[in-house]
Amino acid sequence: MKFKNIYLLIASALMFSLPINTIAQDYTTAIGIKAGKFSSGLSARYFFDTSSSIGLEGNLTFKKNFGTALATVFVERQTGLRNRILQAPIDFIYGVGAHVAMYKEGYYRIRNGEKDQYYGKGMSIGLDAIVGLEHPFSFAPLTVGIEVNPFYDIVNPGPEFVDIAVSVRYAFR
Repeated sequence: MKFKNIYLLIASALMFSLPINTIAQDYTTAIGIKAGKFSSGLSARYFFDTSSSIGLEGNLTFKKNFGTALATVFVERQTGLRNRILQAPIDFIYGVGAHVAMYKEGYYRIRNGEKDQYYGKGMSIGLDAIVGLEHPFSFAPLTVGIEVNPFYDIVNPGPEFVDIAVSVRYAFR
């Protein structure tokens, strides 16, 4: 578990130390859906202006088969990548955040390395990181992305620690 804490600390330090490429997204707000391995739902991203590469992302998702509602907020940096082979605009996204989750009765947490089932509704709070790629389409106001979201539950650690998701968002330009 100490490795996860170190990973989140390194990820947050890198986020604010890497150089910024100001040619990134050309939108300020994007709203859409995110479908992940563990959770899927609504997603919104907001950049402070179209020349800014720092923004916020909020997700309201539900975990499959667990009856869990999950709210996550990220502070993100988005940097344009140039690739001569693909000849397509691709943005690299990375950031840090936090989440709060509400679990239904019968879900379990990890306590002393063993499964410990909740006897009532449960809640977890934790830290998150996000790394991903996003492709904005030039012919439509849409973006498609793939993201990896490692997380650590500080309160009531659960059995998972990373989610992989695909997102589609409508971009307001």
